[in-house]
Amino acid sequence: MGQLIYASTFEARFDDRVLAHLQIVIVAKLRRQESFAFSWSKPREEGSGRASLWLHPAIPLVFTFHGGRAPTISRAWIEALMSSANSSAGLRIVPEPSGVVPPVTRVHSSLLIAPDDRLIADSGDGAIADSAITDSAITDGGRS
Repeated sequence: MGQLIYASTFEARFDDRVLAHLQIVIVAKLRRQESFAFSWSKPREEGSGRASLWLHPAIPLVFTFHGGRAPTISRAWIEALMSSANSSAGLRIVPEPSGVVPPVTRVHSSLLIAPDDRLIADSGDGAIADSAITDSAITDGGRS
């Protein structure tokens, strides 16, 4: 079980794989200086109920993981979480999508990811350029 520690005073526990996906989405939004709500249901062993945080770039945030290996990251789940984070309700832990991955995934109005992880720039005028995907393209939609 990993932990999210907020402002050195609040701790929330999440499965390492869930936390790794949350970390990608949260860090991407905070790098863009975006504040947003993050809400989740608390597990029964923590008394059930719901919890919510207002995340702001100026407030310290720590992610700690129990396991030593980085979990496999699902691009589809990142997209679903990012869509949630960009909504008026804020980030919520949504179920991991299952099924067939679309042939091309749009991560930004001008960026697509092909199944072979090529980053494709779509200028909107029919001109398309592609390159190998970078970590920053996944974490912040190619904005860095």
